[in-house]
Amino acid sequence: AAELIRARRQAPGDDLLSGFITAEIDGEKLADREVQMTVTTLLMAGIESLSGFLSVLALNLADHPDARRALAADPALIPDAIEESLRFNTSAQRFRRCLTEDVELHGQRMRAGDFVMLVYGSANRDDRQFPDPDRYDIARKPRGHLGFGGATHACLGSMLARLACRTAMEELLARMPEFARVEADLPWVPSSNFRSPVRLELAVG
Repeated sequence: AAELIRARRQAPGDDLLSGFITAEIDGEKLADREVQMTVTTLLMAGIESLSGFLSVLALNLADHPDARRALAADPALIPDAIEESLRFNTSAQRFRRCLTEDVELHGQRMRAGDFVMLVYGSANRDDRQFPDPDRYDIARKPRGHLGFGGATHACLGSMLARLACRTAMEELLARMPEFARVEADLPWVPSSNFRSPVRLELAVG
């Protein structure tokens, strides 16, 4: 990556990397390290996370054929299915954070400087927020799920991700309205932070 950045600095092209290299913020260009971290973030969030969630969304629909058939019959329901999938089986499971101020939640006192683990997957199944949380319901219209994080740590690309997922599902269901998973036991990415299948094989019809 460092060699490629140096090459683009010497001969910028018509590509995203060159765009970051030539961009200016308040008259200053990004340092090599800033360019590298920005590109890495885009790759992880825009490619790895998105492809992982698309697999999870397809898996949810394979496991819930009534929901899949409803979406195939009425693609206008796809946005609601995306939100429910983000709640039900989100790809981002947890992140570690450091508290900047004292907080008390559910009788538990936490102080500034404490490290805490935000377990998004668990929060999205909290029955205080979502009635019957272990049921996949595309008519739920969940509000407050943490599939894209929240507050200052909300995903910057959430709207683009929603659009990409909707487009992909419209195409998939138009071509394959009936599908089922091939493997009963899926291989999962070996990570405690992100949840997605290593592969998802689908049988048509």
